[in-house]
Amino acid sequence: KAMRATPITKPVKARAAQAPKIEALAFSTLDKPRVLGEQSGVYIPYRPSRVDIVGAREHPTPLVESVAMGSIPAPIPDYIPALQDRVLQESLLSEAQIETVIYAGNAWQQYLPSLFVPAEEGVGLQLDQQGRAYRKGYFLGDGTGAGKGRQIAACILD
Repeated sequence: KAMRATPITKPVKARAAQAPKIEALAFSTLDKPRVLGEQSGVYIPYRPSRVDIVGAREHPTPLVESVAMGSIPAPIPDYIPALQDRVLQESLLSEAQIETVIYAGNAWQQYLPSLFVPAEEGVGLQLDQQGRAYRKGYFLGDGTGAGKGRQIAACILD
């Protein structure tokens, strides 16, 4: 008898996909910013200065910022992201990465304080009473290894 080159596989029972459990992120804001870490050259260790995220882990590698940037405290946010519960349970994002989701959402819920039209040249805006309102943006300027891809994905999921 001839043997089959590949074995016959048994059919796999289909499983219903479970919808992820989405929860409001639990964090508290700090009226006074955290004390700066010990300076090394022109850098200080980075930690979120105005939010304390319940159950978040520290970033897996050391993060730093310039002393000049660290001397300006972040604003107190009022946006509460909604993320899958496993983000914290499985430590998929660090506290610094989750902080980005908070501040990006905080910016995106606000609008620039006037009306604008697109500029004739380039990508800028011009003031115009016949224009429309534009939402604020968020600039993510983290360096190599900070996890920008994860941060952006979390913002999209939020």
